[in-house]
Amino acid sequence: CVGQDISERKRSEFALRHALDDLAAAHQALRDEEGKRLQTEKLSSIGLLAAGVAHEINNPLAGVKACFRSLTSGKVPADRRSDYAQAIEDGLDRIEEAVKRLLDYARHRSHRPEVVDLAELVFATLPLVAPVVRKKSVVVESSIQPGEARAFADRSQLMQAVVNLLLNAAYASPPEGVIRIGAVSD
Repeated sequence: CVGQDISERKRSEFALRHALDDLAAAHQALRDEEGKRLQTEKLSSIGLLAAGVAHEINNPLAGVKACFRSLTSGKVPADRRSDYAQAIEDGLDRIEEAVKRLLDYARHRSHRPEVVDLAELVFATLPLVAPVVRKKSVVVESSIQPGEARAFADRSQLMQAVVNLLLNAAYASPPEGVIRIGAVSD
């Protein structure tokens, strides 16, 4: 009878270990799927942002090309050449900054919760959505002051959420509408 109890206990322990292994595998699969879903949402946002960034890049690129053509044609007076060279450098800096913002947003990072200043996060997000906001003639107003509101979250995921909210708000807003951003803390 004692041997039967031990055997039954071993079968129960084995079944429990097996169930725990199955549960751990299911949990990992769920986390993997959540990561894929978040990446898919981010790629969708990146597609929308890329169209805006392309517009943001084309403007300074056209200026750079025009200055370059003028300089290489030899028609620019010597006393104006440095102005043209500076205009080219400024245009390239604008292009570089636009590409850097998009790449920073697009990078896949592991989940790292941290204290995030919401005013700073919104400020960092606005240039990403600026082309869409400008195209829709919408104004974005933020009442969040630096240091006023913080959240413990993954910065990249929170930024993605704010970008998505702002894009959705911009597309849903009438021309010359206003998007107001605020935060409430407990």
